Amino acid sequence: MYRNLNIFRSYSTSWESVIGVEIHAQIKTTTKLFSNAPNSFASLPNTLVSLMDCSYPGSLPSLNTRCVSLAIKTGIALNCKVNKKSYFERKHYFFPDLPSGYQITQQSIPLLINGHLTITMPDYEKTIRIQQIKLEQDSGKTLSDIDRDLSMIDLNRAGTGLMEIVTEPDLSSSNEVAIFIKNVIGILQTVGSCDCNMDQGSLRCDVNVSVKRKGGKDGTRCEIKNLNSIKFITKAIEFEVQRQIKIIEENEIVTQETRFYDASKDITYFLRSKENFVDYKYFFEPDLLPLEISENEINSLKNRLPELPQLKRERFILQYKLNNFEANVSSLFNFLTISYLLKIIFIPIFLNNVWV
Repeated sequence: MYRNLNIFRSYSTSWESVIGVEIHAQIKTTTKLFSNAPNSFASLPNTLVSLMDCSYPGSLPSLNTRCVSLAIKTGIALNCKVNKKSYFERKHYFFPDLPSGYQITQQSIPLLINGHLTITMPDYEKTIRIQQIKLEQDSGKTLSDIDRDLSMIDLNRAGTGLMEIVTEPDLSSSNEVAIFIKNVIGILQTVGSCDCNMDQGSLRCDVNVSVKRKGGKDGTRCEIKNLNSIKFITKAIEFEVQRQIKIIEENEIVTQETRFYDASKDITYFLRSKENFVDYKYFFEPDLLPLEISENEINSLKNRLPELPQLKRERFILQYKLNNFEANVSSLFNFLTISYLLKIIFIPIFLNNVWV
């Protein structure tokens, strides 16, 4: 019923969707955020684990400064302000694949704040505010598809450095979200801070979705967790928007909750009640000093940034006479790919024009 697009079109004239995104990007380093364990994908389970990753008593975190540098470069590329003094905190919750019972993250004063990214849609441009980018450690993995009666734990991913990129609720459609994430991926890959292999889980997204009547107050938001492809992100948002509209149209109340997207059925379903800030019992991490960054360090990292997609897009328009759409698509390719495309596409066109 929810996938009936005719029903959705009838709603779309009187309803608006309000969407915020949280992007979890694994930082592309050889070792983890707080330990010297290797950071690698597709190794045998529980073979890339240190005492710190297992939360053995007495083990202490040691900050990987390469993670900090790559996060700052990412923040600068996303027009963020770098907090010269930020703090790590413990976020308490229980999952079987989180041995310590808490995640080391940043909450009160994160490393990067107040950024923005402008996206280009077919008929308009829109600037999306980025609330913050914080450094945190990833959890392990719980595997439930190997044995019907058992859930198995793999801690290889535990402790891997993450950047959590959090937007303000400035997005209004699944298409805007898709374009925004593609643009962020282009920046992360250009900077070299994340390989963005969504199929391997190195980039995952949570989306917060609510609906409201046009011109009305914002509705109750629901969070959809752990989306690992652009296709699933757009489908999950479209379903969730229709689900919430249907609930309100039937004079019922949308409950604030965390949901999961089932790609095989193309639906979202209830996962758990949405936690509040107080439930996580945040407090400052006693085993890590405040993270202090100097102005010289910030300037040094800024000066070492490669040509970013936005600048590349502008250069392509001037240099190769591309239109906005062609330049926008081309700017998302990496250097080697675009160099190859320029050779096989634009040089023959240029030569042809010369000879003609």
